[in-house]
Amino acid sequence: DLYPEPGIRPLRDIDLLIHKKDIAAVSGILHSSGYQRYSPPARAVIDDFHGQIAFIKEEDPAIIIEPHWELSPEFAYSRNIKIDDFWQRSIKVKLSEIETRVLSTEDNLIHLCLHLFLHMGGAWFNNACDIAALIRHCDGGVDWDSFLKRVSEYHLCLPAQYSFSKAVELLGADVPDFVLNNLNDYKPTRTELSLSGLRASFSGPLGRENIATLMTVPGLISKCRYFCSLLFPSRAWLNYYYASTKGSVWLYILHIRMIAVGVSKLLFKLVVNSVKSRFKLRP
Repeated sequence: DLYPEPGIRPLRDIDLLIHKKDIAAVSGILHSSGYQRYSPPARAVIDDFHGQIAFIKEEDPAIIIEPHWELSPEFAYSRNIKIDDFWQRSIKVKLSEIETRVLSTEDNLIHLCLHLFLHMGGAWFNNACDIAALIRHCDGGVDWDSFLKRVSEYHLCLPAQYSFSKAVELLGADVPDFVLNNLNDYKPTRTELSLSGLRASFSGPLGRENIATLMTVPGLISKCRYFCSLLFPSRAWLNYYYASTKGSVWLYILHIRMIAVGVSKLLFKLVVNSVKSRFKLRP
């Protein structure tokens, strides 16, 4: 609906919002249609923190199907979102004569802001175009007061602030001044800014975004579950990720070593950045 021709908007995955209770049923349907998981699960428990599963067809790997039961894999933000609210506000539509539901305009804008913010270290331009196109498509029909209320309630001010600034700066998105002023009044903490930088790295199973998730998971037990899932993944995942058929003991040693090196580099960089910031040194 947003673009005159479908070829204008490139994509590599299709995101579908589902109820968490339907994971098994949805996975079964995809398996029966020739799809399999993009990679073996590291541990079953880790899906609880990421809120999504990726599926792919070997004979047609160009498109990934991603069922989501959370609006965003960014745990620091998704845990604040009441996903049932989004289902209640969703709108019935027909796609290819099949009745389904889509997010309301305001909730769709929230989703696009989160998605852009997640990829702000790289592939975010598509989402900036989507934000501008959606606002133009609505032609004044966005309930901006409701949007701002939801952004505040779900603690999404920084993602919305950053995403709208990009959409306005680069594409001239028609965002009212009072919305921009309201968002720009928000002053993120240094901790939130640091975590956002970690999340935006999005560099894979051993990436820094996992450190951000670990830091924002509430409760010691949940942190331990997530940490153990990262440190001791399944053997199938180790063989897949390292493209190796060597013994699991050797692979676990290699895996733990790589995590230790990555964490050490990250901590060193954080310390250096903190010192630079404190003494106002130029990089």
